[in-house]
Amino acid sequence: MKKFEIYENPQTGKREAVKVGWSWPGFFFTGIWLLVKRMWPMFVFLVAVYAVFAFIGVVAVDNHSADLYRANAILRMLFGIAFTIYIAIAGNRLFAERLMKKGYTKVVEIDAPNKDSALMMYQQQYQPNNTAPNNGGEVAAANNPAP
Repeated sequence: MKKFEIYENPQTGKREAVKVGWSWPGFFFTGIWLLVKRMWPMFVFLVAVYAVFAFIGVVAVDNHSADLYRANAILRMLFGIAFTIYIAIAGNRLFAERLMKKGYTKVVEIDAPNKDSALMMYQQQYQPNNTAPNNGGEVAAANNPAP
C-alpha cells in the first residue's frame, strides 16, 4: 500500500490525492509530469536551463571547441540526472504545496493502492452520505428527498 494525502478545496469541493514520497512518473517523464501537474515555474526553469546548454553547444560547434562541447554534454547529462532525481524525491511535496497555495487544505492521509482508490476510500470513510466523489452532494440529495 502507498500513502496518499487527500487535499480538498473548501470553496469548490474538489479533491486531490497526492502520493507521499518518490514519484516514478516525475522521474521518468519529468517535463511532461511538470506540465500535467501545472507546475509552470519548474517547467520554465527546466526549459531555460536546457536552452542555455543548447546555446553553449552551438557556440562550441561554431568555435570548433571539442573540449567545450564535451564539458557541455557532461554538465547537461549531470543536470538532467540531478533534476529528475530531485523531482522524483520532492515533486509530490511541491505539488501538494502548490495545491495549498490554491486554497486546498490537507484533510487526511490514507493508505491505498493508487490515487483513485485513495479518493474513493476517503469518500466512503469520511463522507458516507455522498455516493460519488466530487459530486457536491447531488446524489445524496437525490437519494434522500426532502419530506
